[in-house]
Amino acid sequence: MNFLRVSYRVQFIGMLALVMLAFPAFSQAAIPADCQFNRLIEEDMEGEDVRCMQKYLNASGFTIAETGPGSVGKETTEYRTLTKAALIKWQKARGLTPAIGMFGEKSKAEYLKDLAAQLLATNGVSKPVAIATVVTPTPTVAGASTVAKSADQTLVEKNISDSLIKIINTTGELKDLRDSNPKKADASENEIQTAMKNLLSALKYYFDGNYIKSNDLTKDVAKSVVKTTTSQTSGSSVTKTENLLNDIEDLYNEVDDKIAEAEDDGDEVGDAQDLLEDAGSLLDDAWDAFDDEDYKQATNDALDAEELLNNALDEIGGSNGDEADAEKSLDKAWKEYKNIKSDVSAAEDDGDDMDDAWDYLDEAKDLLKDADTAFDDEDYDEVMDLVDEAMDLIADAEDEL
Repeated sequence: MNFLRVSYRVQFIGMLALVMLAFPAFSQAAIPADCQFNRLIEEDMEGEDVRCMQKYLNASGFTIAETGPGSVGKETTEYRTLTKAALIKWQKARGLTPAIGMFGEKSKAEYLKDLAAQLLATNGVSKPVAIATVVTPTPTVAGASTVAKSADQTLVEKNISDSLIKIINTTGELKDLRDSNPKKADASENEIQTAMKNLLSALKYYFDGNYIKSNDLTKDVAKSVVKTTTSQTSGSSVTKTENLLNDIEDLYNEVDDKIAEAEDDGDEVGDAQDLLEDAGSLLDDAWDAFDDEDYKQATNDALDAEELLNNALDEIGGSNGDEADAEKSLDKAWKEYKNIKSDVSAAEDDGDDMDDAWDYLDEAKDLLKDADTAFDDEDYDEVMDLVDEAMDLIADAEDEL
């Protein structure tokens, strides 16, 4: 894979440092660049995309087999037990959930990150770097200015940086769109593939010093990314973000009430009030971002507010933290149960056999009822254990989809 000439070094450290700081460590082996991951890949499937996935896992240090079929250079088109085991190890190492051996949207996003990181490493960036400690080298490209950056160079650096981050983010968000509108998801995935190909070409022209040609290609990247992000701001993504904000607003009101009750009882509340105020500011920012249709920023602000609110609960009355954690986990489990139950019902209406999924959900429901009882008995450790078991069963039910 020789996309870029090794003799050229990175010219725009700001963008590369930003991107590399977001990338995990990756193998020095060559990562395949021609993988066409256009479907969800799971056990017992066959195809060239399976072979490419095996090559990627082998190159990333998660070897399918030491010798024979699946080993380096002998990758196959068949997804079997050894491939699944290697994929699960890779998913766990990357912090992907659920790590169950299904190569979907999140896994494809990680593949793109590694591919981009390898391209950058080819040009001299092989590990995360701090912007403040790097000196931008002077380009030595025939026909290009070695005195100062041109307007074209500066513009293309910004466009490449913005496009790469957007590609990574939107690839990881396709699952929501696929749940609500599979056809739009397929179209969005094709746009991402097109955007990535154009971005690789833009990087090549950039390092060759052809900034005008590179900039023309980044415009095509931007168009593809815009199509993708536009399609993803409809349907379930918007609803999910709004539901999240409403849930965290309910949590804010709950924490506010508990602080007032604790103060009335003469209990110590520590920094709970300050944490509550900070969470309120973040929640306001989240709603502002939601109104501006910046749903990703709204989600990030809301989750930050949620963390502060949970910290505030920990400050109240000492032992209330365990209760709050148990209550939060139990509430989330019930919500997840209801969501998957709704999806299973819809699949069954479409004629799919969901008997196994219903069995898993029935067992999960029983466990959650037991967790409710344990919560009433203030046995919060038991609540957490029961919730964990229930969530495993809910995940099994989701796999049946």
